[in-house]
Amino acid sequence: MSAWDAVSAISSMSGAVTVTAALIYTARQVREARRTRAVTALLAIHKAWNASELNRTRRRLKGGEFDDVDQMSIADRNAIGDVLNQAELVGFLVDRRLVSLHDVMSLFPSIPFSYEKALPHIEERRRAFPMYARNVEVLVRRYETQR
Repeated sequence: MSAWDAVSAISSMSGAVTVTAALIYTARQVREARRTRAVTALLAIHKAWNASELNRTRRRLKGGEFDDVDQMSIADRNAIGDVLNQAELVGFLVDRRLVSLHDVMSLFPSIPFSYEKALPHIEERRRAFPMYARNVEVLVRRYETQR
């Protein structure tokens, strides 16, 4: 083996090590960017979840104002729908493993209660849309198994 062959082999090996290191670094960066996007989405949903209109709707749910589905106005149906849509997004993120259930349980402790109080509305909507609020339903079951 000549000196040039040895230099060539060392050069090839150092190039392979450099490429491997670059790939590992890139994979970590992509993973971190994905986590950052998911957390950013979760925080945006949390901000919407705590907006005054949704807080008011959740308080009304808690107070039993929406127990009779037949007596609800369109505005009330839409307000409950807004609460459930936010919870549905959270359930979607957990289902796709984009955010942890533990983080969601910390940030959104009232989702199971809101779901239970909105069940009459959900059941009515499922007559037309069978998959309505399914991610929330799965999320609530996961809350129950973690407690």
